[in-house]
Amino acid sequence: MTCKEYDSLTLLSYMTGDLSPIRTAEVRRHLEHCSECSAFIGKMEIEQKEFLEAFPEPPVLKERHYSTVPFRPMTALLSVAAVMIAAFGLSTLLVHRQPDASWRTKGSVALSLYVSDSTGQPSVRKDSVFYPGERIQFTYSCGKERYFILASVDEHGRVSVFYSTSGDSSMVLEPGNGVPLPHSIRLDGYIGLERYIAVFSETPLDVASVKGLVKKSVNGTESLRTVPVTISGAKVRSVIINKKENR
Repeated sequence: MTCKEYDSLTLLSYMTGDLSPIRTAEVRRHLEHCSECSAFIGKMEIEQKEFLEAFPEPPVLKERHYSTVPFRPMTALLSVAAVMIAAFGLSTLLVHRQPDASWRTKGSVALSLYVSDSTGQPSVRKDSVFYPGERIQFTYSCGKERYFILASVDEHGRVSVFYSTSGDSSMVLEPGNGVPLPHSIRLDGYIGLERYIAVFSETPLDVASVKGLVKKSVNGTESLRTVPVTISGAKVRSVIINKKENR
């Protein structure tokens, strides 16, 4: 698969009902406009059906006592696992992203910024000075599943939105500590201060409304540096960078 929003494990978890309600709704919306992921789901459903037709009954173990589970859900789960092993190999199943156990504070959120150094490795730019053409990478931390929007505003009041991936509503973040956002950002030719604003919320937010609130809150150089951006029902984190001419 080449889709950059969802991997095969997430789509299989969607098929078996193992995602949270929020995550399930997000994947369902994604499937409406992504032909590649829809085709993957369709292929897995066909292979699952063929598996069930070939092996309609689970083996019966006599003289053993186990707690019982509903037949069809367990059979469906086994069939999906079998298809996954055949298609992607056992090692793929063993690689499953888990939230960092050290990040457990309920409601905590954070945003961090890294830049690719001359070797392509991420590093921290302590003086906050960056240059056009450099590639930056944001990571987030949150103690529980959150909706998320990342925008930027410059000294002229121009607002750009980098996430959500759907374009009109918040994306969903899984809980974790120091988790990279899906894509890095290449800095354009604008010279001056730029403020990146991350909005973490418990309910979806409209991207256009968030852009309006950011633009209204930040107007000019001094407010860009000092004025907090507040959005009802959300936690907001900011990072300010100073973009200068290339050395």
